[in-house]
Amino acid sequence: MKHSLSFRRYLLVILTTLSILLGLFSIPIVSCKAAARSTGKTVSRPKITLNTRQISMENGEIFSLRASVSNGTCPVYRSNKKGVAVVDSNGVITACKPGTAIISVKAAKTTVTCRVTVKKPVIKLNHIYAKLFRCQQIQLTAEVSSGIQPSWKSSRPRIATVNDNGLVCARKHGTTIITAKADGVSKTCEIEVESPTIRISSTSLTMKAGETRTLDYMVSSGNAPLIKSNKPNIVQVDQLGNLTARSAGTAVISFTEDGTKETCTVRVLK
Repeated sequence: MKHSLSFRRYLLVILTTLSILLGLFSIPIVSCKAAARSTGKTVSRPKITLNTRQISMENGEIFSLRASVSNGTCPVYRSNKKGVAVVDSNGVITACKPGTAIISVKAAKTTVTCRVTVKKPVIKLNHIYAKLFRCQQIQLTAEVSSGIQPSWKSSRPRIATVNDNGLVCARKHGTTIITAKADGVSKTCEIEVESPTIRISSTSLTMKAGETRTLDYMVSSGNAPLIKSNKPNIVQVDQLGNLTARSAGTAVISFTEDGTKETCTVRVLK
């Protein structure tokens, strides 16, 4: 019985001593943020490395901006001028029009930028001057460095027109300027529509009433002229130059084509 009491007292002493020791050497658990606040230290910002900090592009061109973040987080891409260049969530930049845009790449509290310059294109025309006659055509082609299709315009459509593909059609004598334009850059071609020359086989004839004759002609443009008699009751004429004298008198036969006129005076005797 005495031994049992002694053993219990011995255990009680040991347990009391252990509890005191545990109380002295226990370490409180503190969060990382709390520890940082208590020490006055801040968590370091991640470092972002780009494959380029500036790039020159042309409209429609695509470039992949790659970002390496030191802590492995995914960066966020943003363009400050989406009309000039846009960027998707993977860093793929697409040029939209000439100008300058800043692409920002952000991870945590770190931001780095890439300057994007979208250049104006270079345009080359296959002709800068051409001569045509009425109804003739010429195909203009524009080589644009950015690869986009240019717009076409004639300064005087009544002289010559141009369609969306650069096909020019001459309408009447005169001069016009054909302009190819892309992204604010223009190149021009001067189109001169010439008046043709007309030659006729005779400038004066004498005929008898009832007689027929033919006036031969040649037009440099290859277009058929308008042939007309000012007095068809005296001399009739068709569009092939065939004359018929009907009654005594004098008539003037005119050959007209796009601003050029030649005449033949026909005197009809009784």
